[in-house]
Amino acid sequence: MARMSERREDIKPSTLQKSQSSLKISSRRVKRQQGSCRAPTSFLQLTANTNKQPDIKGNITVIPWTVSAQQGNAISRRENRIVVQEDGYYLVFGQVLFQSPSTVTGHIIQSLSSTRTERTSTELLRCLQEMPDKTPANTCYTAGQ
Repeated sequence: MARMSERREDIKPSTLQKSQSSLKISSRRVKRQQGSCRAPTSFLQLTANTNKQPDIKGNITVIPWTVSAQQGNAISRRENRIVVQEDGYYLVFGQVLFQSPSTVTGHIIQSLSSTRTERTSTELLRCLQEMPDKTPANTCYTAGQ
């Protein structure tokens, strides 16, 4: 069985220097770039396009939207719709301020998917508010993942 040296003076100086320098190299910390642990975040924010007239279809008014802020390429806007171009989990929310007396106002967020033979629509979120006659201003907020 080999005998272990208990004192630092018993170790050859060249061996001690090699072990200290290798210790310094192996204990060096490397700083990671910020955000390198997460996938890039994409978002899209739309606001009402006041330069275009709303499209009225019976008792439904379709508001034209325009992009007010966008980051990344996973989500985009095409023909007044939000297009999700990458699979993943998304937080979807809608918030609209309505100012119409004595009417029911709100918004519906739908998922549209299509195949060669069929197009389906699934309602994801819905918010409906009845406006009072006095001070007809109300916000409608919905969110889901």
